[in-house]
Amino acid sequence: METKKHTKKKEIHPAESVFTWKAPEFVYSKKTAKWYVYLIIVTLVLLVLYRLISKDIVTPILILLMAFIFGYYGSKKPKTIDYSVGPNGVKIGEKKISLDSLKSYSVQDYKDLSVVIFVPVKRFATLVTLYYHPEDEDKILGFIEIVVPFDNRQEDLIDRFSRHIGF
Repeated sequence: METKKHTKKKEIHPAESVFTWKAPEFVYSKKTAKWYVYLIIVTLVLLVLYRLISKDIVTPILILLMAFIFGYYGSKKPKTIDYSVGPNGVKIGEKKISLDSLKSYSVQDYKDLSVVIFVPVKRFATLVTLYYHPEDEDKILGFIEIVVPFDNRQEDLIDRFSRHIGF
């Protein structure tokens, strides 16, 4: 990804158009039977290791519950939701985010989707992500780069691990 320079924000007038599109709410990786076998193997290894260390019954139950939840959410398919960017902010489904609450953004590519990741101004707020198809990139980034500074944020360790295991 190339670094872009931003000097100051341009004033956006309400009369300017709002760009809307539909995209999945997250990147989905189809899970094969092999993925579920690995999940079962990892779960069994954790159970055996824990059993060797302790005689507690609560933790193995929690390990099984976590494995079940992990498998359930791993198979969940994303819904297609509406996104929009415009002078009034960013809209993801029904959630509206003011442009003033966004500190910077970065862009990353995943399979057949791209994602804009916004870093919020508030220190402990969660990152805001906009998924889009690459053919819409010029329209989306054309507006965003005017009002929010670009930051070449790299994928962190958790993001890389999640992508590696197909989550």
